[in-house]
Amino acid sequence: MNIVTPTLTFRLTPAQRQSDTWKALKEHLQKDLQRLRDRNDNESLTAEQTAALRGQIAHCKAMLALDKDLPISPPDSE
Repeated sequence: MNIVTPTLTFRLTPAQRQSDTWKALKEHLQKDLQRLRDRNDNESLTAEQTAALRGQIAHCKAMLALDKDLPISPPDSE
């Protein structure tokens, strides 16, 4: 199975992180993430259903990571 890990370069600015809109969206995403995790714990799911839920969980986690600082990486050496 090939898993594509996107390179995220978009991040929220410090001011955006403090906005009421982001705070409300973050709260919604955190609740949605917990709901998805709870559903994923259901042992009666098929492999396909579990995979779909894991994809949704990964998406929620990626969205929540938008307010994290990007790690500083060294410049590419050529």
